[in-house]
Amino acid sequence: DTLAANAVHVIADAKPNELICLSNCKNSTINFAPHQRLAKLVINECDNCRIVIPSSVKVITSILEMARCSGCSILLHGTNIRTIQCDAVKNSTVQLQRGFIELNDMIMVWTEASENNQVQVVDAQIKLNGTAL
Repeated sequence: DTLAANAVHVIADAKPNELICLSNCKNSTINFAPHQRLAKLVINECDNCRIVIPSSVKVITSILEMARCSGCSILLHGTNIRTIQCDAVKNSTVQLQRGFIELNDMIMVWTEASENNQVQVVDAQIKLNGTAL
């Protein structure tokens, strides 16, 4: 499906274990409805978008990929995503919210073509080797 620009969208009808690819979204907010089960989430060539993933959304592979995006905010509300790969991502933010974040279990990869990005931790407790920091 094609998502309209400058709008708020809710993804509520993903088929179980489906790969979701958000591509060429512009100036939009994309909310995932609770209790969905995705194989993987790919965000490609999106500009100025806000993508919200609640804790009840399960990503089977625990992988989020972003490529050639600019000005995006990804809000992860205590999800099971453990690997975030970013290629040529610019001026974007990944925000980890709520719950516990075990640094030993999380991998973030930014390619050399990525620039001016942020990772924020909000209302969450960070642990390393099971010990709160």
